[in-house]
Amino acid sequence: MREVLNTYLTAQGFEVCEAADGLEAVKALENLNFDLIISDIKMPGIDGLALLKRAKEITPASPFVLITGFPNLDDAVEAMRFGAVDYLTKPFRFSQIDVLVEKFVRLDRPGNGTRDLSTTKGKKVIGKLNEKLKRKIRELSKLYYISESISAMMDEETLFEQVVKIALQVTQATSAYLLFQDGDSGTFYIKAAYGVDLETIIPEETRVEGKVLKHISHASAPIMSEGQQVLQVFFGASQRELRSFLLAPLSVKNKLFGAIVVCHDNHDMKFSKDDRLILTVLGRKITLALENFILYQTLYMHFVNTLKALVASVEAKDHYTERHSQRVTQMAKKVAAFMGCSAVQIESLEFAGLLHDIGKIGVSELILQKIEPLTQEEWLHIRKHPEVGETIVKSLQIFPLECEIIRHHHERWDGTGYPDGLSGDRIPFLARILAVADAFDAIISNRPYRSGKSFEEGLAELKHCRKTQFDPEVVDAFINLFHSDPT
Repeated sequence: MREVLNTYLTAQGFEVCEAADGLEAVKALENLNFDLIISDIKMPGIDGLALLKRAKEITPASPFVLITGFPNLDDAVEAMRFGAVDYLTKPFRFSQIDVLVEKFVRLDRPGNGTRDLSTTKGKKVIGKLNEKLKRKIRELSKLYYISESISAMMDEETLFEQVVKIALQVTQATSAYLLFQDGDSGTFYIKAAYGVDLETIIPEETRVEGKVLKHISHASAPIMSEGQQVLQVFFGASQRELRSFLLAPLSVKNKLFGAIVVCHDNHDMKFSKDDRLILTVLGRKITLALENFILYQTLYMHFVNTLKALVASVEAKDHYTERHSQRVTQMAKKVAAFMGCSAVQIESLEFAGLLHDIGKIGVSELILQKIEPLTQEEWLHIRKHPEVGETIVKSLQIFPLECEIIRHHHERWDGTGYPDGLSGDRIPFLARILAVADAFDAIISNRPYRSGKSFEEGLAELKHCRKTQFDPEVVDAFINLFHSDPT
């Protein structure tokens, strides 16, 4: 938050000093004069209220504003009692900061005196402030648009495609490029572009060169083209020169990984300080989104690998079911794609398919490998594995659809399945697909108590059980898909 406020106020021409905690702030107050002090309440060392008291002893004329993410009436009363001029709650708006600056820094700065806004000069002041307010509203609208647009993105490819569109729209440029740097060669290639006369971008066939690229790893703010600075953009054999451009470096933990570039085709057009601020915010949003994607993928793969290890331990109990989950998953995915399921649905089905029998981890191998008919008690025990599997995966709290598939993959179309006795369309659609693939693999696989049937016999069994055990549409899709191509 300090960094955002620093960037915002610095872009307006103010000198800003940051302090990481209350004690550091006290030292700054003892050595510098401030026209406005903005402090959080919750801080290490001494909190904001304690800092307020010290500030009023050191520099009593400096306006002091407190902000907090945990609004409390007692804190607000205490802040005003000790001399705070305002009290903001997070998340606050930039317009609130503008009001503070106009009130306590620009208009009430010592020496300015009280302005009579009814005079001609006062009306000019009002006119200028109105223009500035309109500009800030436009700027805030762009910042809000950036925040909302990127927050709504769910995958990397969508992020890359939309970022360049957003960059072009908020800066009113004619083209925008998202560059990534190759870690080995240091070459910058184009990951996505918008506003250029190309339908597709193939990163391996693109690159961007220019002397300015050597300096971006050390840049703390976007770089605007000056004088003879030029970027050469190569699309295979074709080339274009960017002369009027604005470039913002993209870094994660101070390590450069790319840049975002916007440019005007008209070399005489220039980007403004507002554009620099907007592109800075956009760049930070991009890096934050990528960090979140990376973190999510890391956690996701950790969960998946852990659960796969559990599945492997289940299948190790019974060599008859070795790789059963993998085979079921592959068939279910093909059927789902054949029936027009979305990529997200297929991904959920893949995860659930690999883990659909994870609940058997608590079932003894003596039961799993038993040749004789199961007793009533053993049968009831093994029927609990969908619920146990759901409980295991549900504990991760991030796979609701997958949990639903795992729980209901033994429901029957006629309502005689388990664990909930659902029937027909009440059974989740993806669970119905998994049920058909699961049963088919069981039919054609060897078991301790019988030999597996042939592929054609398996298809005939599915057809026989449509409308009783299985969704007829899923069975028809399965047979149409695999009858002519068993692979």
